[in-house]
Amino acid sequence: MKLKTKICLLAGLVVCFAASLFAGCKIGDLTQDDYLNNSGAREQCVTYHGNGGLFKENNRDKMDVYFVPDSYIISTNNLNNFEFVRNEYSFDAWYYAEVDADGKLVCDADGNAVLGKKVEATDKISAGQHLHVAAKWNANVKIEIYLVTDGFNVEDKDGNIYKSGDLLKTSSTFGGLNQGQHAIAAKNATYLAFYADEECTRLIQTLSRPEDAGSENVKIYVKYLEGNWTVVSNAGGVRDMLDGYSGGGRYYLFTPDGSNKITYSGRNLTLKQGGFNATIAGNGVVIENLTFTSTGLSGGDYAVWGAFTEKADVSNLTLKNLKINVTVLSGNVNLYLAFSGYAAGAKVSGVTFEQVEYEISASSNANVNNVQRGDGFTDENWLFGGFASDDEFISETGGISVKNVSLKLNGTAVAENISK
Repeated sequence: MKLKTKICLLAGLVVCFAASLFAGCKIGDLTQDDYLNNSGAREQCVTYHGNGGLFKENNRDKMDVYFVPDSYIISTNNLNNFEFVRNEYSFDAWYYAEVDADGKLVCDADGNAVLGKKVEATDKISAGQHLHVAAKWNANVKIEIYLVTDGFNVEDKDGNIYKSGDLLKTSSTFGGLNQGQHAIAAKNATYLAFYADEECTRLIQTLSRPEDAGSENVKIYVKYLEGNWTVVSNAGGVRDMLDGYSGGGRYYLFTPDGSNKITYSGRNLTLKQGGFNATIAGNGVVIENLTFTSTGLSGGDYAVWGAFTEKADVSNLTLKNLKINVTVLSGNVNLYLAFSGYAAGAKVSGVTFEQVEYEISASSNANVNNVQRGDGFTDENWLFGGFASDDEFISETGGISVKNVSLKLNGTAVAENISK
C-alpha cells in the first residue's frame, strides 16, 4: 500500500502523520520509521486534539503530526486535507493544552478542556519538542437583538421602521457589544445601551457564547432615546458638554457601569458668560471634582452655566466637590454659582450643588457688585442670578438646592457651609 498522498510538504519542510495511520505500510521504498528518521522529524511531534470533534481520516479525536525542527505549526482546521468536524459547532482556533499521564486533555470541574495560549501562524516547533494543541469550538448560536423604546418608532438610514419589541437584527459576534455590530444607526433616535432584560434593568457590555450546542439563541435588548442626543458617559464628555452648551444641544448623562457617578479629570474649566440654551438630562448622575478657573475678568456676569435662556432645561443632576477660583482685574462684575440670569420659560428641576469652594480675588480697581456692599460683603444673591435674592429664586422657582457651599472674597469668608 502506497501512502505518498499522506505525506505533506509545508513551506518546504517535511511533515508526516501518525504511525497509527501507517501501520504495516511503506512510504515508497521506506518504512514509516525510516522516513521519519531520515527526514529528521522523529523527535518533533504535535498532537492535535479534536476536543469534541473527530478527524474524518481516522474517525478519532486526535492526530499526531511530525515535523522537522523549526517548522511552522499547522494552525488551520483541515490539517492538509485531514478534515475534522463537530456537529452543531463551528471551529474557532487551535490553543495549546496540557494532557494527563494517559495523554488525555486536562479538564476543569465542568469537564471542559483547559486551554492555554492561542496557536499563532508564526509559531514553530523546536528540536525534541512534543506539543499538544486542542481545537476551540463555538456553538452555532446567534444573538437576537430586540428594540426597546419609550413608545416611539425608530427609522434606520434605509427608511425601515421598527417599533419597540421588534427584532432589530441578529449577530454571530459574541464578546464586547457595540452599536456597529449589534445595533443600527437611526435617523430619529439615539442609541443608549444593551440590556439583558426587556425592562432595561440589567446593563450588559459583553456577552459570552453558550458552550453547548443546541442552546437557544441569546436574546438581548437595545435601548434608544427619542430624538438626537449627545450621550455623556465620561470625563471627556463632561468637558465637551460644559464647553459647548452655549450653542444649544441636548445632553443625556448615562454611566454604562451603573454607578451614576462621573469623576472629572482633565484641564480646568471656565465660568460662562452669555446665554445657556441647552438641555441636560442628568438622570440622577453625580459629576464630581470639577474645577473652574477664570482669570483677568474686567466686567460682565459669570456663572457655571452662564445665563439661562427660555430654552434652558436642566434636570436630575448633582455637581459635587466643585472648586471655583476667579480673579477680577478691573471694572464691575457679577459672579454667581449656578447661573447669572434666568429667563421666563427656563426649566430646572432636581439639581444640586454640593460641597463647593468659591474663591474670588478682586483688585482695588474692581468691584464684585453682587457680593460687595461698600466696605462690607453680602451673601444674599451669589448663588442664582436674575432674582433680587437667592431666597426669592428658591421660593418662586426652585428646582435647585445647595449643600455645604462656601464663598470667599480676597481671603475673607462671605458665606460658609450654606445649605438651601
